[in-house]
Amino acid sequence: MQKIALAISLLLLTSVVFAAAQLPVPSYYKDLSYQKGIPYQPKFYGGFAFGYGDLHYAKSDFVGNVTAAGKVTGIGSVGADGYAARIYGGYAYNRYLGAEVGYTFFRRTELSRITASGAPGVSVRSQFAQQVLDLVAKLTLPIGQRFGLFVRGGAAWVHRDIIGGTRGTTTIKLASRVNYIRPTLGLGADYYITPNLFAAASWMRVFGTSSLEDSDFVGLGFGYQVNLM
Repeated sequence: MQKIALAISLLLLTSVVFAAAQLPVPSYYKDLSYQKGIPYQPKFYGGFAFGYGDLHYAKSDFVGNVTAAGKVTGIGSVGADGYAARIYGGYAYNRYLGAEVGYTFFRRTELSRITASGAPGVSVRSQFAQQVLDLVAKLTLPIGQRFGLFVRGGAAWVHRDIIGGTRGTTTIKLASRVNYIRPTLGLGADYYITPNLFAAASWMRVFGTSSLEDSDFVGLGFGYQVNLM
């Protein structure tokens, strides 16, 4: 189900980008500075995206773990996907190269009916948050006067809360609070509605480790840029 939802989101992203490319060019884009030979003015920009996130956790990531309450023997369900959002800001040195910092919020992951060998007849529930702060370079390929394809790449700081739950006097702790620095990669497209206001569709992945699954974010949103001069 998670893979189907991600595929649908990517299809939607592609459809929006294709539709935007077919729209007519307004007359005021005839006077863009780069067409007149005027040097590009660096810009600050910021924006947001709302969409779908998947942290890819599964029962197999936790069943068999040894805890203070014994070995984890079962988990009823894992809900690791759902709504997500990203806010970002950056500096565009020219039409092709920029740097960006972003923060991605994922819906809390839920684990139900966690049982352990040392606590027979007892099950607990866990909810934990995972958040991402990224610093990336952004390479853009302009296409026409309003449209551009881009690649983001860099590093991400991943924070994950304690995974576990308590019921009565029984606590089952599956994992401690952790912080990781991991590589991240993204793809997307910008479409300029006006010379400063743009819509963006994008996908980003943070690559995990043996104890941290990959995370995916697919989103649509808007941004605004400001000339420095």
